[in-house]
Amino acid sequence: MVSSAQVDTVGAASDRDAVTLYLDARVGVAWAKEAERLLAAGQMTLGEEHILIDQGGVIVKATIAERLLKNHIYPTFGTMPVTAISSAEVRDDLAAQIATEIHRVMLRGSGTAPEQRGVRNTTGVTITELGTGNGTAPTSYDPLLDAMQILRGGNYEPTAFIMAPRTANSFAKLKEASTEAYLVPPPQLADARTLTTNQVPVNLTVGTSTNCSEIYCADWSRLWLGMRTELVITPLVERYAEFGQVAFMCWIRADVQLSQPAAFNVLTGVRP
Repeated sequence: MVSSAQVDTVGAASDRDAVTLYLDARVGVAWAKEAERLLAAGQMTLGEEHILIDQGGVIVKATIAERLLKNHIYPTFGTMPVTAISSAEVRDDLAAQIATEIHRVMLRGSGTAPEQRGVRNTTGVTITELGTGNGTAPTSYDPLLDAMQILRGGNYEPTAFIMAPRTANSFAKLKEASTEAYLVPPPQLADARTLTTNQVPVNLTVGTSTNCSEIYCADWSRLWLGMRTELVITPLVERYAEFGQVAFMCWIRADVQLSQPAAFNVLTGVRP
């Protein structure tokens, strides 16, 4: 996805210098222990300028050309307060990437330091494999109903399913065998919302199948995200000064916990 934002012409050479900034080639966000050095990672593109991303833990540093800041984002560039990018697409995009990584870790974090442990890898969570060893494609809504029943058997009320967009599309395309009419979801499924995210992979290996995914059914009030420090964006004016660039360091401190692992059921082996 490419994001765009119109930038004011204040400080531009002429009224014709108005530009539209966009970010492409998004980078990932990793996790780091205290005092670990941030290592170079991918690149982001801002207009015709490149933004180098260093990442470590939940810290992301983006470098941006000083000339671009002066001309289009912050024409009175000096000590570069944080508010200089408060309305810029760069700030919003970095925040979105960190949020996306938190989403991934909440679902599938490995628990191997320094990464937090997510639902999939928490002891006590019910894991229900579809198929007979190699996964299977859904042919009815029964797997969803059964997942809800498992939670209700433990006195937990499922509030939502989280799945890959591909999986949601597979359920939406279910048809009645004789008439080819689309199947109407059972009324019980209305008790739990269906949410999609591309942070649920679609290339997992189950048996001989390499295109499997997962479905998360849960009482999501039992998943806790603790944030000791909310998103902080700090300008690093001198970090890349010799290259005519300015850096921004973005970081948070967060942790993930399940208050009741039995309130979660992960369906695996979900094929298209």
